[in-house]
Amino acid sequence: MRVLTKGKDISQLVLELKWAGDTKQVARTLRFTVARNGQDPAFPSVPIQEGDEVFLLEQKKILFGGIVFEIQKKSGTNSVSYLAYDLMFYINQSDINDNYQGTPEEIVPKICEKLEIPYGKMAATGIPVTMTFLGKRAYAAIMMAYTAAARQNGKKYMPLMMENQLCVIEKGTLSGVT
Repeated sequence: MRVLTKGKDISQLVLELKWAGDTKQVARTLRFTVARNGQDPAFPSVPIQEGDEVFLLEQKKILFGGIVFEIQKKSGTNSVSYLAYDLMFYINQSDINDNYQGTPEEIVPKICEKLEIPYGKMAATGIPVTMTFLGKRAYAAIMMAYTAAARQNGKKYMPLMMENQLCVIEKGTLSGVT
């Protein structure tokens, strides 16, 4: 696995790595600790700041893409720890105030465009819905649209980030991640 930030592969500096998330959490997290040595000018250094993007890749596939939210520097250690959340964090924190008509697979890309969040494949329902969202979190709006369709077809849906794009899959569909 490789860790990239600011266009650089920092994998050789990563001491610890924990990628986490499950169906009960909206956003996935990536916790990683990077070695540093301020005394040695030859030691590679990548200054990572809050708001920087970070990616976890396996071969060329993006397993996680997110934004650094926390930085912990402990005195007396030669390491810095970081916590990043994927873009579902923004979706869960952003409000939507709008009316939408169409199928959930048509509505969700419109929500993503409004939030400037990249999106990918949406589970097809073919079921038209009309939704009014006033002061709703974008994540709740996405779930409401797909839940309205689920009431008619009996299927369950789940939004998730795949290759740094919001996608909605039918529950039980393999996401390609182990």
